[in-house]
Amino acid sequence: MRYLYRYVLRVSPPEDPTYEPDAWLDPLGRGRLLHRTYESLLRTARERGIEPEAAAFESLGRNILEAEAEQVAQELPPPGEGVYARELEALAGDVRCFVEHVRFHPAPWEDLELAFGIGAEPPVALELIDGAVRLRGAVDRVDRAEPDGSTLRIVDYKTGRAGAHWSVSTGIYHGGRRLQHLLYTLAVEAIKGRPVEAMEYHFPTRRGEGSILGFGRGDLAGGETLLVALLDTAKHGRFLPTELQNDCQFCDYRSVCRVEGDSWRVRHSPPAAWAKARLEEDTGVYEELARIRGFED
Repeated sequence: MRYLYRYVLRVSPPEDPTYEPDAWLDPLGRGRLLHRTYESLLRTARERGIEPEAAAFESLGRNILEAEAEQVAQELPPPGEGVYARELEALAGDVRCFVEHVRFHPAPWEDLELAFGIGAEPPVALELIDGAVRLRGAVDRVDRAEPDGSTLRIVDYKTGRAGAHWSVSTGIYHGGRRLQHLLYTLAVEAIKGRPVEAMEYHFPTRRGEGSILGFGRGDLAGGETLLVALLDTAKHGRFLPTELQNDCQFCDYRSVCRVEGDSWRVRHSPPAAWAKARLEEDTGVYEELARIRGFED
């Protein structure tokens, strides 16, 4: 249903920014800033021959963060010097976590921000049973899993909390909700012409507590079947609402669906409640969604 609103009907939420006297960056802005800092730190450290274990590595990270933050502040001025200083110090704490994370989990990277379908870079054509799907994106980090580079490992940074969505208890694909590791694996293999040994989600911030959720290449076998099933629902015009109200927590269309609650907890979602009843009955088009949700079973 969210796909229908956003990409078919092209409905977008109104641009009505609110002034927050005690806040500067939203979670998305913080994430972008940290991603740029992480990339620049690894790239600059290699150029200068600075090893992660050296004290200069952490100092370099702080300097890069301050430079990146100043640039962001030029485009989005903070509401005050106190707010800026407080958030900058919190960001510095996340950079220190990243430094410790890299020291404990080495980063023998071959590519940083490997882009496809962005700017001048061509998209990756993923061949499926009924045709090709073009992918675009940017991979945070591609490591050499073996010293000779014969196999690769993908690392994607998450700057938020490693919550239930990222738990191993949700399975490999979380009922079709989590596909990034599959898509990035297929894209990198197509671009680099070498096998990907594993894809890992890293949470190198204080909130993420340095958690890692990884999937080996063998775990993803058969994932293309799931992609076809998901694409077929859209192909046939079946834009179904989710059956779990927590999926509505961060959706832009909460008001359209009359969702009750806030960003902490969804108390009630009428479309999700209706979908849950249909899914439990296994009737009509919800048989397809039941197969997708139970793909890993």
